[in-house]
Amino acid sequence: MTAPANLYPELRDCWIAGTLARHLAPPEWNEFLGDDTTEAERRLLAVAGQMVELAFRSAPAAEPSTRPDLPRLALPTMPETSRSYFRATLAQEPKRAGTVLRLTEARGYSAHPFDWFPKPSDEAPALYQPWNDWRDNLKQDARGAGTGDKTRRSATKSTVPPPQTGNISDKYGTEEPSPCPTSPSPTSLTADDMDAIRRVISVTRHGLLVKRLQVAAPELKQQQAGKKPWRDCTMVDLATALDLGPLQIIDAWQAVNVVANRWLANRVVRSGDPALCDRLAEHLLGTDIDAALILLPGTSAPIRHRIGAAMLRDPQSLSGLVDLDPDWLGWDDLRRSDAYTAVADGLAEGANVSLLPLAYACTLPAAQAILADLEQRGVRPIGPRYAPLHLNVSLGIR
Repeated sequence: MTAPANLYPELRDCWIAGTLARHLAPPEWNEFLGDDTTEAERRLLAVAGQMVELAFRSAPAAEPSTRPDLPRLALPTMPETSRSYFRATLAQEPKRAGTVLRLTEARGYSAHPFDWFPKPSDEAPALYQPWNDWRDNLKQDARGAGTGDKTRRSATKSTVPPPQTGNISDKYGTEEPSPCPTSPSPTSLTADDMDAIRRVISVTRHGLLVKRLQVAAPELKQQQAGKKPWRDCTMVDLATALDLGPLQIIDAWQAVNVVANRWLANRVVRSGDPALCDRLAEHLLGTDIDAALILLPGTSAPIRHRIGAAMLRDPQSLSGLVDLDPDWLGWDDLRRSDAYTAVADGLAEGANVSLLPLAYACTLPAAQAILADLEQRGVRPIGPRYAPLHLNVSLGIR
């Protein structure tokens, strides 16, 4: 009998061409096919299908294995009542999954794996590292099964740092700050480099009775800030060049140049000194909020919240709330802010406003108050747009 791998293609080609294939059937099939031409062609089609099903059936794996269960996380899965709001929020803000996950974690819950599961390209919060390990180990086992190598290697993918260490410099800074804290490194600046810095950064004393120290760099340009020696200068280098202490420089700093403010903020955050980060952040809050945001990786929680409160004065800065901690903003602080007024007015006018920054930062009572206030303004907080606020509330009600 002709081998199925050779016979079936010939039969198939005849049928595709619209011709009969009875003459190609093996002699062993003649009795079954019969003499009627039409009926024989139908029977040939049926038996050819059975032949293909049997001849080309996939062989089972030689050593079937049981896939391990998905590991439990340190926090329980969110309530069923929250899952629909969680999915709707992710659908509205697909690029801000980390923000939604941090809010969920702050309320003491984890995501359901059917609603969100980390991809290899995702930067998942540390809470979900067991899921990353589970997925990577499965892939490693699958590769080992094909090559005979059964060795497992632990997953090494890094996790997302706390929210305050996000891509702040990408949004507000002029360079990428080193992770905080770091230890001071020996200076690599030459005497000429120090002179170049002193020529741009002025140190003066003003006042009739009490001479007040002033440090300023009004002429520092963006192109300079990204080049040597400015790029390589540390707080230690700056203090040496100006013959001042770091705190003296910060307290005397004149925030007259946004480029210089951001340059100094990057120097301070690289120093790894939380006290310096807090001091400069407080100093810049009233003059350059964007420069203050660069300092978030090194600031303490109270200072971060003060930065957040300052951001509420500018509706354009509202999106920056996702770079702070979740679940801290109260209704009393929010309702009197220009940012909330702009959001509420925009919703009343039908504008497409993202509510995730507010939902992320607000406490449970604040989120409930926002929904109630919107209804009083004639806005029905129903639909996918309002899912972040409903997620906040559903996660907080036990």
